[in-house]
Amino acid sequence: MERLYVYVVNMSRLVPVTRTTTSGRRRSQRLTRERILRAAISIADRDGVDAVTMRGLGSELGVEGMALYRHFANKDELLESMVDLLIGEVAIPPAGGPWRSAIRAQAFSARTVLGGRRWAQRLLATRVVLGPGTLRHIEAVTRALRDAGFTPGLAHHTMHVLGARIYGFTQEIFDDALTPKAVERFVGLIQAGNYPAMQAAAPHVKHDPDKEFAFALDLLLDGLERARRTEARTAPRSAASPSGTSAVSKTRRRNRGAPRAN
Repeated sequence: MERLYVYVVNMSRLVPVTRTTTSGRRRSQRLTRERILRAAISIADRDGVDAVTMRGLGSELGVEGMALYRHFANKDELLESMVDLLIGEVAIPPAGGPWRSAIRAQAFSARTVLGGRRWAQRLLATRVVLGPGTLRHIEAVTRALRDAGFTPGLAHHTMHVLGARIYGFTQEIFDDALTPKAVERFVGLIQAGNYPAMQAAAPHVKHDPDKEFAFALDLLLDGLERARRTEARTAPRSAASPSGTSAVSKTRRRNRGAPRAN
């Protein structure tokens, strides 16, 4: 362990400031975009996204807030880059496999990364995030669909239909309002009123967001597979189709067999 002495000006005299180092290396880490984003995400996870400020983030990193502007033009770019970094962590299945398995795996991976981060979900719903992580994710989804035979138009519609699911979250019907007190009141109203269908179903109902996520995702994938097959059956055949070539060949064979005029 050694000490380095750095002299700074304090009024009219030089004041030595010590910095402890290990193996001659400075203890402070170099400020990078990723390090800034990781710290910002940690603050948002802990205290909410409103707590992410340039001054607070600088304090977290041990630097002046103004130093962050060398890496991000403004807070909007910082927030969008935070979400983009997270989306870039969504697992990308290898190319060439079944499209349904690929999309399903990405949806569950996204749910793991983003499912518990309401602040990231809100940012996704209100901002256009087009960083490298997001574009890589969209490219992987589009590639899986196109490799499976989805037309460009159907692949585009699929991206919109899967939008919320593919990012790993869904707006729950009761959201955060489903407190134990609210559930107790709901059950009491059912039992006290004339609701025979709900009364019969209530003992067998258990809210499981993970199962409901998988259930809804599989419904969507089933419908998309039907749409893919329908488009494949009804798509117009190109001029180079086997049937077109066969018709031309038949015409040539007939012409070769016809008698020539003298």
